[in-house]
Amino acid sequence: LPRIQKATLRIPTLRGQLPGSHQPPRLFQIHDLFVQGAGQWGPEGFDSTLERVQAQVAVTGWPRAEVRMAGRLTPQQFDLASLHVRLPQSEIRASGALTLPHGHVQLRLDMPRLQLDELGFSPPVPLPQLVRGVLEVHGSVSAPQVTAHLHYAEGQLDIDLTTQLAVPVPRYSATLRLDHLNMAHVLAGAQGTLRAHLRIQGTGFAEAQRRAEAELRLETDGLTYAPGLNARVQASLTGNTVRFTEVQVRSAPVTLVARGTLSPTAPVTLTYDVTLGDLAPLRRLVGVPVQARGRLNGTVQVVFATENSHHRIPHKLVYMPFLVYDLLDHHIKIPVQ
Repeated sequence: LPRIQKATLRIPTLRGQLPGSHQPPRLFQIHDLFVQGAGQWGPEGFDSTLERVQAQVAVTGWPRAEVRMAGRLTPQQFDLASLHVRLPQSEIRASGALTLPHGHVQLRLDMPRLQLDELGFSPPVPLPQLVRGVLEVHGSVSAPQVTAHLHYAEGQLDIDLTTQLAVPVPRYSATLRLDHLNMAHVLAGAQGTLRAHLRIQGTGFAEAQRRAEAELRLETDGLTYAPGLNARVQASLTGNTVRFTEVQVRSAPVTLVARGTLSPTAPVTLTYDVTLGDLAPLRRLVGVPVQARGRLNGTVQVVFATENSHHRIPHKLVYMPFLVYDLLDHHIKIPVQ
C-alpha cells in the first residue's frame, strides 16, 4: 500500500477571519507555519503521524502565540502527543486522545502559568491575573466529566463537572470548592481567608426545559472587616425565574436573612430582615466611625419597564429608624429602640 515516509509543508503567511456571534469577525494571521509528518494507507484508511507542527499565531486583540504540536491520526483514534502554547506571560501544555467513532475522550491540560488578561478576561482590581493548575476531561463527548485543580489568589480551587448531553433533556451537576482564598485580593487592605462550597444540579438548557438547584456556603477566618462572616444561599431556577428560598449572611457587624424571586417577566420581590450589631470593624472599610444598633425588615418589589409602563419601586419598611449624619464629625448613628 502507498506510504509517505516524510512530508513537509511550509507556509510563510496565512490570513483569515474568525466569525463572532455577537461581535465583528476577528482577523488572524499564521506566520512561519511548518508541518512535518508521515503516513501510510492501510485496510481501514490512512494512518498519519504529525511529527512536528509549529507556527506563530496572531489574533486581533490577543498577543502573539507560539504553537507547537505533535500527534497521530488513524481512522479509529486521534492521539495528541503534545500541544504547547506559549504567550508572552502564559504557558499551556496539553495531551490526550479521542477514540472514534464512539467519542471517548481523555485530555489533560497543564497551565504552569496563565495570565487571564492575555485571554481577554481581566478580573477587577485587586483580584490577581495569574492562574496555575491542571484541568482534565474524560468520559465521552456526549457525557464528559471535567475536573480542575487550580491555584488562584493564594487559594486552592477544585471543580468537578459531569454532564449527560446525548439525552432528550440534558443533565448536569457541578461542585466547586475554594479553600484559603486571601481576602486581600478581594478587598484592598482586608485580612483573613475565605472558604466556599458551591453545588449546582440541573437539567435542560432551553428555557422550557431549564431546571436547576444551587447551594452556596461561605466561611471566613480572621476577616477584619466582618469578623465571623459566614453565609448560606439556596436557590432554584425554573426557566428564567430564580427563587431564593434561603439567604443568610451572619457576621459581628450585620446579620441578613432574606428570600425572594427574580424574573424578567414578573415583579421582583425581596423580603429581608437585617440586624445591626457591632459596626466598629467597618470603619476600616468606609473610613469613618460607624455606630448602630437595631433591626430593619421589609419588602422590596420592582416591576421592570415595558413599552407601556415605567419603573416602579414600592418599598415598605415594617419599621423605619431615623438616620443622623454629621458631616463635620463623619459620625453615623442609627438609633433603634
